[in-house]
Amino acid sequence: MIFYLIQNPPLSHALWIGLMLLQASFCIGFFTTKFDKFGIFLYLAFIIGSWLFMNIVNLDNFIWLLVLLPYGVLSTREKIGKAKSAIASI
Repeated sequence: MIFYLIQNPPLSHALWIGLMLLQASFCIGFFTTKFDKFGIFLYLAFIIGSWLFMNIVNLDNFIWLLVLLPYGVLSTREKIGKAKSAIASI
């Protein structure tokens, strides 16, 4: 795939611009949490795209996906509270 992109500079340039726009789209995350699920998908697309097209492995950046996850996914306090209320209702 990389050799094909080397032979076709307009396609390579378009993919590079696309990855830059994809990266710039994360600025939305500073202003709203409404698009966090979409941001997770875009971030995964960025990691996979940079791996496929530029042979850059960003596995260490997966930790930043935690920033985009909803709070309830990581919160054990909320899960413990739900478990206690479920036990109390029995």
